[in-house]
Amino acid sequence: MSKHRMCQDNIPDPMQDIDIDAVREELFEDRKILLNEPITDHILYTVFHPMQKLITLDDKLPITLYINSTGGDAYAALCIASAIMSSKTPITTICLGSAQSGAALILAAGHIRAAFRYSTIMLHLPKATSDVSTSKELASQTKGIEMLDEDIYDLLEKKTTMTKRVIKNKLISDWFLGPTEALKYGIIDTIL
Repeated sequence: MSKHRMCQDNIPDPMQDIDIDAVREELFEDRKILLNEPITDHILYTVFHPMQKLITLDDKLPITLYINSTGGDAYAALCIASAIMSSKTPITTICLGSAQSGAALILAAGHIRAAFRYSTIMLHLPKATSDVSTSKELASQTKGIEMLDEDIYDLLEKKTTMTKRVIKNKLISDWFLGPTEALKYGIIDTIL
């Protein structure tokens, strides 16, 4: 059996020998950061920390954040989005292929926002977990989700051309957009 990992149709997987840490290091030297994973607390190490380090090294030179993520934890996403929005250093966010859920919020938070022509952006509101067992836990979880909803409405109202009413109507369910529609609603500034 071959030592190479196989992907679909028994073709060797070309990504198996890629050292993602070496890629991140090379990008870092050019003031670029890659978010290419589900959003968890781990992105504090792979996105937030490098971003803060680049700002410390030179707060005038711009930073580029490349995004290809299906999203994940809303709290972690809002942490990164808040850091970008509060930064005096210009941070460009670019959707490479997919910016969904919290990744779309990070994309929208950029000072300059772009997406590749055939990328996909998806916005939605957080979903409740099903591990509540009492009415008090349900009430508490509902309050937490409503607070997250308001944070998302606020971020999108500040960073896009949409009103809160439009945002609420669009986020009733998963809202998938191509770059042209994202440009129309002010989620991005340009299509690459």
